[in-house]
Amino acid sequence: MDVGLPGIREIVISFRGARDAILGERKLLDAGIDVRIMPMPGRLGPACGICLRVNPGDIKKAQMLLGGTILGMYRAEDESGRTFVPWNVKEPVYRDFCVSFGAKIHKSGRRLSAWFEKELFPPDAGASCHAALTVIGSGGKTSLINLIAQRAASREKRVLVTTTTKIRMIEGAVVCGRLPHKGALLYRLKNGVTVAGCFNEQTGKLESPDEEDLAEIAPSYNLVLIEGDGSRMLPLKAWAEHEPVVPPCTTHTVGVIPLWPLGKPVSAEIIHRLPLFSALTGAAEGERLTLDHLVRVICGNDAPSAMKDGKGRSLFSAAVGRKILFFNQIEAEPILEKARELAALLPEEFRSGLYGVIAGSVRQDRVRPMGIKPEF
Repeated sequence: MDVGLPGIREIVISFRGARDAILGERKLLDAGIDVRIMPMPGRLGPACGICLRVNPGDIKKAQMLLGGTILGMYRAEDESGRTFVPWNVKEPVYRDFCVSFGAKIHKSGRRLSAWFEKELFPPDAGASCHAALTVIGSGGKTSLINLIAQRAASREKRVLVTTTTKIRMIEGAVVCGRLPHKGALLYRLKNGVTVAGCFNEQTGKLESPDEEDLAEIAPSYNLVLIEGDGSRMLPLKAWAEHEPVVPPCTTHTVGVIPLWPLGKPVSAEIIHRLPLFSALTGAAEGERLTLDHLVRVICGNDAPSAMKDGKGRSLFSAAVGRKILFFNQIEAEPILEKARELAALLPEEFRSGLYGVIAGSVRQDRVRPMGIKPEF
C-alpha cells in the first residue's frame, strides 16, 4: 500500500446521492481498497446522508475509480478520527505529476465555458443558432458536458443532453416527454436542461435514444450535447471497432484526454481496453507512459512513430464536423508545458485538420490557448 499523505490519517468522501455512495463502496471493495461506509456529518456541508471513509494511501486509486461522482473530500483533523475538515483539493494528490514539481495550481486564463460558448454561438449568430457537440475520449467528458450545458442554459439557450452509450441518471430529473422508439423519455432538470434517453432500471443508467428520434428532435434545440464514448471512469482508453459513436448531426467533436498519467505504469488500473491500447501504441504492460504513446492515441497510424503493423481506432477516427482536441486537468505550469510539448509532436498534417487545440481544467473552468486556431 502507498505510504499515503504525511499528517493525514483518514479521508472522508462525500457524494450527491446515496446511490453513488453505495455503488462507490462496491467499486472500491472490488478493487481491494479498505473502505468503510458511515453517516455523513451534517456539518461537512451539502451531500447525501452517507459517505465513504478511506485510508490516505488509497486515495489516489479511489479518486480514479470514483471520478466525477465525488462531491467533496475531508480529512481527519485529530487522532480520534471524529473531527473532519475540508481537504484542500486544489492540489489533488492523484495529480502527483504536478505536485512533484512543487508548482502552484494554474488559475489564469479564460473561462472554459465561455470559450465554448463563443465557438458554438458566435456573436453574429441569430437566436435560432444550432450546434451539436459530441464529446469523446476519457478524463472528464461528463463534467465538460455539464459545464457547457449549465453555461448555455443560463444564457436562455434550449439545451438537450444525451448519449450514444450510457450515462448516469441525474437525480431530480422529471419526465417531460416521450420519444417514439425504444421507450426513450425526455427529462427536465432544475436548470432547464432537457435529457433524452432510455432508463435501464437494472443498471440505473440512461442509455442512448434511437438515432432517428435524435435526428428528429435535435434541430428544435440551440445546443445538443452528446456523450459519445465510455471509459469505465478510467483516465485513458483505446477504442473497439464500434466506438466512439458520433451521430451524423454532430457539428463539433471534442476529444478529451488528461496528461497526469504520464510516467505511470501502463496497466488496466488507468487504461480501459488495455490490449487494444497496447496494440495501438506499442506500449507493453508495466512500461512507463510517454508523450509518444499519447501521440499514437490521438493520431493513430498517422503518428510519426506509429507501429508499421499498428491497428485499431484512435481518438478522432469517427469524428464528425469540427474537431477540437482538449487536454483536461491541466492545473499547473509544468503539466501545461507537457501539453504544449505533446501538441508540438502532433504531425503538421494532422494538426491542420483540427479546428482547435486547447488545454485547461473543467474543474476550475479555465482554458489556455495552445497556439493553434481558433485563438482567444
